[in-house]
Amino acid sequence: MINNIQDISQIFYYILGGIGLLIAGIGAIITGIGAIITGIFAKRGATDYRLRNEEERIKDITKDWKNLSIIRKKYPLKDHRDTFLLIKIHKLKPVYLLDISTGIKRHITTRSKFDALGYNFSMVDKIDPDELTSYEEGEPI
Repeated sequence: MINNIQDISQIFYYILGGIGLLIAGIGAIITGIGAIITGIFAKRGATDYRLRNEEERIKDITKDWKNLSIIRKKYPLKDHRDTFLLIKIHKLKPVYLLDISTGIKRHITTRSKFDALGYNFSMVDKIDPDELTSYEEGEPI
């Protein structure tokens, strides 16, 4: 039997401590479940975002290849120097396709596009910076 008040206070102390640990354990479980649910939705959202970006990238690549095939037909290798020139001002500067008949230069934006058009760097002429700026800027390739 309980003999004094000190024993009763110790019993309440242990009961309250146990309840506190129980609440903390439940809180940790709830936090863990919340983290799992958040992870699932975050992964799904990230996957959707990646898929949307991938679809847009594929559309851009398809559009680029259609444009490249049009340019390849309009400026075939055999017509180099007759209907178009490949120009740049310095070794490290961008390459432009210059339509001789219109005087419009178009920046070839990447090396892969340059290669896909079938051109090579021996076809590129170095010109004076003032001459390059004298040509009208067209839509980049």
